[in-house]
Amino acid sequence: MKKDYNRHCHSLLRIEEVPFLFVFVLSPLRTIQHLENGRETDLSTGNYPWYCYFSRELTPHFYSFSQWMGSMEEVDGEKCPEGEALFENAQMAGWCPVKILWSTEPDSYGVLPVFDLYERPIPFMTKILCHFKGQNPPKAEPGTLEIWFRDLTSTTEEVVIPAHTRAVLELDAGTHKTGLVRFPCRGGAGTGMKITYAESYFLSDEKGHLRKEMRDDWKHGFLYGHSDLYRMREGEQVYEPFWFRTFRFIRLEITTGDTQAAIGVPCFVETRYPLEEKTCMEEETDPWMKPVWDISLNTLRNCMHETHEDCPYYEQMQYTMDTRLQMLFVYALSGDTRLARQTIHQYHTSLLPNGMLQSRYPCNDLQVIPAFALQWILMLEDYYWFTGDREVIERYRPTMEAVLGYYHRHKVNGLVEHLGYWEMVDWCEAWRENCGCPTAGNHGPSSIQNLIYAYALHTAGRMFRIIGLPDLASRYEKEAGQIQELLYERCYDSRRGLYREGPETEEYSQHAQLFAVLCGVGEEAFRKGLMERVREASDLIPCSFPLQFYLFRAYEQVGMYDATEALWKLWEQPLEWHMTTLPEEPGVTRSDCHAWGSLMLYEFLRRILGVEAAEPGYESIRIRPLARYVKRASGKAYTPVGEVHVAYTSREEGFWIQVENHTGKSCVLFLPDGTQVNIGSGENCEAHCAR
Repeated sequence: MKKDYNRHCHSLLRIEEVPFLFVFVLSPLRTIQHLENGRETDLSTGNYPWYCYFSRELTPHFYSFSQWMGSMEEVDGEKCPEGEALFENAQMAGWCPVKILWSTEPDSYGVLPVFDLYERPIPFMTKILCHFKGQNPPKAEPGTLEIWFRDLTSTTEEVVIPAHTRAVLELDAGTHKTGLVRFPCRGGAGTGMKITYAESYFLSDEKGHLRKEMRDDWKHGFLYGHSDLYRMREGEQVYEPFWFRTFRFIRLEITTGDTQAAIGVPCFVETRYPLEEKTCMEEETDPWMKPVWDISLNTLRNCMHETHEDCPYYEQMQYTMDTRLQMLFVYALSGDTRLARQTIHQYHTSLLPNGMLQSRYPCNDLQVIPAFALQWILMLEDYYWFTGDREVIERYRPTMEAVLGYYHRHKVNGLVEHLGYWEMVDWCEAWRENCGCPTAGNHGPSSIQNLIYAYALHTAGRMFRIIGLPDLASRYEKEAGQIQELLYERCYDSRRGLYREGPETEEYSQHAQLFAVLCGVGEEAFRKGLMERVREASDLIPCSFPLQFYLFRAYEQVGMYDATEALWKLWEQPLEWHMTTLPEEPGVTRSDCHAWGSLMLYEFLRRILGVEAAEPGYESIRIRPLARYVKRASGKAYTPVGEVHVAYTSREEGFWIQVENHTGKSCVLFLPDGTQVNIGSGENCEAHCAR
């Protein structure tokens, strides 16, 4: 509960939701402690009975282009419960006793409760009071009053809007944010407010088609997006939506009735997962990298709340491919494993009877993308390498086997095909009409689907050896090898030196080649030849942002990490559009914030500074900078066993590096000329070699 009872009522404690009604519950014995800015609220409830009050002021307001996210709000303030009098007597009109329908404890016969309570595994979200950075004047509209505040950080100034007036205010948060907006106002009963949240200003062509260019182009563009609708009541009030909103810009449109209204200075409470930045990029680094780091960090922050999210504006759903990458970025940035452990378990609980995992979970609408279930297996190995926790492999071994069993049952003549559901791999333009699915899969086996399966088989095999199941590991490794042999026989084009998308499909992609490399096909020279042709060929279907991670890994595996230099242009392009987050896809895009693209957070630590685990759980540490195109790099690298500081300069005349080992483990520094230097716990090192 909040001290300010006059604010929009459903910002109070919501215990239960029913269709179009919100239920507030009050105990007759209660203690309310409130600290400023909502930092802490302690509600001691006493014993049963509780009382409830049905609030009928809100109607859900839906948008077709974001149907997965839920609804916005249409709120009638005149129907809001008002003032502290509402809570002075629980027996007053409108309150009724709460009925206990279910126990939260199992009975003596093992009958499980409907709602099983357990300790929250993740911390509470941050709540940071923020002010808007500025105002953008909207385009002049006849008969419209523009609202201007002299100081957007003020808490007292207000603007009076005369009766029968339409007024407009456009706000700029400075960067892309997620938060609870607060609009203080004073009725004017019947005054309507429309609050539109937008990631960008839009432009429109002659046919009315919308497009994004410069995201902050308020002079030529207009704001378009989700809106909340609020109808004021008499007196002072604060409108705050129940759920956080995603925005960089906000347009407030106010229409008064027969009486004037007043609008106070708006603000917002930023809310997100409390991600702590422990790895940092320092100033002594090539200047092109810092802006990419900043927008990558802001993107990741905006896509983490109670779960990982694909995008905070349109969907707010936890997809496996997005999430596996975000988990790796979080390990590199902060080492926080709490949300990761919750995520692994959530996907495990989505298991279907046929052995497949849901591709986005938790979610009301069941959806399956088979390749995403394999991403979950990769997640487990990532977690093990970061933590050294063998228990996570033991715990989820049956679920891994269930997923791999589903694939195994879909083999025809040795290759998997027609996996069912949505066989999406990547949002490439060539596969756009096929909804992101490789077209080869329409007719038979897809090289990519089989190679991803083989990659997961190898991953599972490594984990099963760790927990003492060598026979099962050998079985999976043998199956992966058989798939690779069949793909070489049926899909490898010796003329081009590339894998086709399928046995009967004359289509070539970067994806098939890179996953072949990650599976370890052929000899080292063969794999390197594949990646050389990937670098040289201009007609291959390219990887979008999420699959770029695997393209980087394939170049790295064959000793061609320097080929990634040209790829960073995709990450610099959003800066040219004045973006503060990374978009869903390069080029034309729906979402301006998609954390599967926050790759710099991983590459800077693991491959540019070169700090990584040499053994699971960082029992020993390897320092191996790989990006020879980086001239200067300096940063603090977090590991679960302590910090490592790395700074180096790379020029034609040589390579100079300084390492400070603040961990309790030994480190091995690998210099570009092949020299190895042992750095003990708590030791510092300076080294030099030829490039």
